[in-house]
Amino acid sequence: MREANPDKYAKALTVRVSEEEHQKLKMLAVREKKTLKAILFEALNRTFPGWMK
Repeated sequence: MREANPDKYAKALTVRVSEEEHQKLKMLAVREKKTLKAILFEALNRTFPGWMK
């Protein structure tokens, strides 16, 4: 998913979640063999089609 240009990714996003939510998100990522970023972007694409345009 990430391109070779690291300068494009100069921002970080922080989301406060409980320990339980964090563990569930991590397990989901492992189960799906995806990163949390990939899971988040897929959810955004389904909920808000075209949001990146």
